[in-house]
Amino acid sequence: MTKVKVGTRFQVVVPREAREALKLSPGDRLKVGVEGNAVVMLIVRAAELRARASIGFAEGLHRANAIDAGAKKFLTNDTRLARGDLGLEVQLLHDLGR
Repeated sequence: MTKVKVGTRFQVVVPREAREALKLSPGDRLKVGVEGNAVVMLIVRAAELRARASIGFAEGLHRANAIDAGAKKFLTNDTRLARGDLGLEVQLLHDLGR
Protein backbone atom coordinates (compact mmCIF):
# COMPACT_ATOMS: atom_id res chain seq x y z
CA MET A 1 0.00 0.00 0.00
CA THR A 2 1.36 3.42 -0.96
CA LYS A 3 0.98 6.57 1.11
CA VAL A 4 -0.40 9.67 -0.61
CA LYS A 5 -0.73 13.25 0.57
CA VAL A 6 -4.00 15.18 0.60
CA GLY A 7 -3.43 18.51 -1.14
CA THR A 8 -4.78 21.90 -0.12
CA ARG A 9 -7.84 21.36 -2.35
CA PHE A 10 -8.32 17.83 -0.88
CA GLN A 11 -6.96 16.20 -4.03
CA VAL A 12 -4.92 13.01 -4.04
CA VAL A 13 -2.85 11.42 -6.79
CA VAL A 14 -3.60 7.77 -7.51
CA PRO A 15 -0.21 6.02 -7.34
CA ARG A 16 1.23 4.74 -10.61
CA GLU A 17 1.09 1.09 -9.47
CA ALA A 18 -2.67 1.40 -8.85
CA ARG A 19 -3.27 3.30 -12.11
CA GLU A 20 -1.45 0.66 -14.10
CA ALA A 21 -3.02 -2.31 -12.31
CA LEU A 22 -6.53 -0.89 -12.81
CA LYS A 23 -5.81 0.51 -16.28
CA LEU A 24 -6.98 3.97 -15.25
CA SER A 25 -6.76 6.81 -17.75
CA PRO A 26 -7.19 10.56 -17.37
CA GLY A 27 -10.91 11.27 -17.41
CA ASP A 28 -11.97 7.93 -15.87
CA ARG A 29 -14.57 8.38 -13.19
CA LEU A 30 -14.31 7.09 -9.64
CA LYS A 31 -16.90 6.89 -6.88
CA VAL A 32 -15.57 7.81 -3.45
CA GLY A 33 -17.04 6.56 -0.21
CA VAL A 34 -16.21 5.56 3.33
CA GLU A 35 -16.28 1.99 4.64
CA GLY A 36 -15.46 1.86 8.31
CA ASN A 37 -12.14 3.63 8.74
CA ALA A 38 -11.19 3.56 5.05
CA VAL A 39 -11.71 5.87 2.11
CA VAL A 40 -12.74 3.69 -0.82
CA MET A 41 -12.48 4.68 -4.47
CA LEU A 42 -14.37 2.53 -6.95
CA ILE A 43 -13.92 2.65 -10.67
CA VAL A 44 -17.36 3.56 -11.95
CA ARG A 45 -17.60 0.36 -14.01
CA ALA A 46 -17.01 -1.70 -10.84
CA ALA A 47 -19.52 0.41 -8.92
CA GLU A 48 -22.11 -0.10 -11.64
CA LEU A 49 -21.61 -3.88 -11.47
CA ARG A 50 -21.94 -3.79 -7.68
CA ALA A 51 -25.21 -1.88 -7.89
CA ARG A 52 -26.73 -4.13 -10.56
CA ALA A 53 -25.88 -7.39 -8.81
CA SER A 54 -25.73 -6.41 -5.14
CA ILE A 55 -22.21 -7.79 -4.83
CA GLY A 56 -19.36 -6.60 -2.65
CA PHE A 57 -16.45 -4.30 -3.42
CA ALA A 58 -13.88 -7.01 -4.15
CA GLU A 59 -16.28 -9.04 -6.29
CA GLY A 60 -17.26 -6.00 -8.36
CA LEU A 61 -13.65 -4.99 -8.83
CA HIS A 62 -12.54 -8.51 -9.87
CA ARG A 63 -15.43 -8.80 -12.31
CA ALA A 64 -14.87 -5.35 -13.83
CA ASN A 65 -11.15 -6.07 -14.26
CA ALA A 66 -11.95 -9.39 -15.95
CA ILE A 67 -14.28 -7.61 -18.37
CA ASP A 68 -11.70 -4.89 -19.07
CA ALA A 69 -9.06 -7.55 -19.75
CA GLY A 70 -11.31 -9.19 -22.35
CA ALA A 71 -12.06 -12.34 -20.36
CA LYS A 72 -14.80 -14.56 -21.75
CA LYS A 73 -15.54 -16.44 -18.49
CA PHE A 74 -15.34 -15.67 -14.80
CA LEU A 75 -14.41 -18.68 -12.65
CA THR A 76 -15.57 -18.67 -9.03
CA ASN A 77 -16.93 -20.76 -6.19
CA ASP A 78 -19.27 -17.94 -5.11
CA THR A 79 -22.79 -18.78 -6.30
CA ARG A 80 -23.90 -15.17 -5.64
CA LEU A 81 -21.72 -14.05 -8.54
CA ALA A 82 -23.48 -16.40 -10.95
CA ARG A 83 -26.76 -14.50 -10.85
CA GLY A 84 -27.69 -11.62 -13.09
CA ASP A 85 -26.33 -10.46 -16.41
CA LEU A 86 -23.11 -8.67 -15.67
CA GLY A 87 -21.52 -8.85 -19.08
CA LEU A 88 -19.48 -11.97 -18.46
CA GLU A 89 -20.29 -15.67 -18.38
CA VAL A 90 -19.80 -17.14 -14.91
CA GLN A 91 -18.54 -20.70 -14.47
CA LEU A 92 -18.77 -22.19 -10.98
CA LEU A 93 -15.63 -24.15 -10.17
CA HIS A 94 -17.54 -27.10 -8.71
CA ASP A 95 -19.35 -27.46 -12.07
CA LEU A 96 -16.13 -27.89 -14.07
CA GLY A 97 -15.75 -31.37 -15.49
CA ARG A 98 -19.44 -32.16 -15.31
